[in-house]
Amino acid sequence: MEWIHQILTKSLEIALFLLLAVGYFIGQINFGKFQLGGVSGSLLAAVVISQFGVQIDNGVKSVMFAIFIYAVGYDSGPQFFNSLSRKTLREIAMEVFSRYRRW
Repeated sequence: MEWIHQILTKSLEIALFLLLAVGYFIGQINFGKFQLGGVSGSLLAAVVISQFGVQIDNGVKSVMFAIFIYAVGYDSGPQFFNSLSRKTLREIAMEVFSRYRRW
């Protein structure tokens, strides 16, 4: 276990690419009808790799978190817009106006 800690802390690039590879592999595993996907698998792999004591600069953490949020939005955005129809837009408008009327 100590040798894994030594390798990952001395070369953060290896830790990053190992994280992406393991995360992509985890994301492809099916749990019945459920599949995590590459983004969630990478987040789970990051949690596991961080348990080995790998410390990354705060700037890199911020950039990677922004990329994670972008990937989640990019993946779920089309599903969100495909679910919009006249019925859902009417329900949203009714909710907005009912809240406005309470003020």
